Amino acid sequence: MPTVPNKWIEKRTEPRQDVGNEIVQLESKLGAPLTDCLLFDLSEHGARLLIPQEIELARVVHVVVGNIRKPAWVAWRKDAQIGIEFLDAAPLWQQFRDPAL
Repeated sequence: MPTVPNKWIEKRTEPRQDVGNEIVQLESKLGAPLTDCLLFDLSEHGARLLIPQEIELARVVHVVVGNIRKPAWVAWRKDAQIGIEFLDAAPLWQQFRDPAL
């Protein structure tokens, strides 16, 4: 029986909730204007967003939905998609790691 390649094995520790491509706003760095983004999926600890490719991101961003503003660190970026982990959910050491490593 063939084995499943490691890249296809689910590594998430919690379920993701598909949110049907909701629009949220992102403050990409402190004081930057809010940018509309698509929210692909969401969990208690993070989310996956589609952002404008040319946008420059700080290490810590803020996701804004209505009057709720939630800080998050950028865990990964691939082209126009980013994965974020909400700061209140991330272990302290991960909040400051370099994503390029």
